[in-house]
Amino acid sequence: MDLQKVREIFFPEAHKAMTAAKENGNLFAYYTTAEVAHQIIENKEIWMRSTTTMNDYMEINYGLNLLRHAYEIDSAGKRLRDAIDKCHSGLADEVWGEVKAWAPSFWADTFITCLSAHNPEKDSLGKLSMWRAYGGKTGVALVVSGEPMSLETRELGAYSSPVSYFTQEQFCRSMEQVAINIETHSTELAKEKREAIHELLFIVFHFAVLCTKHPGFREESEWRIVTSSRMQQVNSPLKLETAIVRGVPQPVYKLPLKNEESRGIVGLSIPELLKRVIIGPCEFSHVTYRALWHALRNAGVAEPEKLIIQSDIPLRHS
Repeated sequence: MDLQKVREIFFPEAHKAMTAAKENGNLFAYYTTAEVAHQIIENKEIWMRSTTTMNDYMEINYGLNLLRHAYEIDSAGKRLRDAIDKCHSGLADEVWGEVKAWAPSFWADTFITCLSAHNPEKDSLGKLSMWRAYGGKTGVALVVSGEPMSLETRELGAYSSPVSYFTQEQFCRSMEQVAINIETHSTELAKEKREAIHELLFIVFHFAVLCTKHPGFREESEWRIVTSSRMQQVNSPLKLETAIVRGVPQPVYKLPLKNEESRGIVGLSIPELLKRVIIGPCEFSHVTYRALWHALRNAGVAEPEKLIIQSDIPLRHS
């Protein structure tokens, strides 16, 4: 089953969000410090960190609680279980048992990097809330093309998803829609190998936990790129290494920003990927500009000055 069909059936919310992102320019912003932005450009790689070290790791509890209620208590869960078992008898309990067994490791064995959907007409200066949360006193936003977010390949070993800002009721209705989709395609899905559907459903539940946040965070318009040891492919370009982040040694997956056309991995090289560099509220904007200009030039960007803009959004630092 191709990835497009998988998204339509099992990830309807993500499929709708991807369509909307393309209509809005298909751009995403990575908010960070000037130091990290420079490292990303200079080293041509971006890091995916363990959810245990992220400042919002407790959000996983929120998604997990919504999932448990929807699947075990709400009528949406019963409808989903019945739909799954219509394709492969007994598969629903089999997958759910594994999800419950793996739930504690969702924290330790999941690595993510986070971006924010970027509308160039509305967010030319960047989002104030994101500068406050991630920029510090030297904020930079790397605005990137969304094309790699929807790569039709499993070779990368990492997958992108929008974050859903759901209440419990909204989560249940989303689960019910997945159940309806499975019912509609039950004949087709029954012909797929049981093991393949098992693994796919596990990923559905995994992403439901990782990519659901409280509606209070909706303004962030967050997307996440996710990987884990379970998602890794043979010879994946992702490399698990130990890095020092703000003085803390920790495992990170390093994603090279380069193309591998033979494997369908395209659009990741710096000149293709970067569409804008926004220097946000910054104590030393002039020297930051010069450093980023040189890093971009060394990375193969012909005219860096056309990418870099200065945000004059006001931000008071405490």
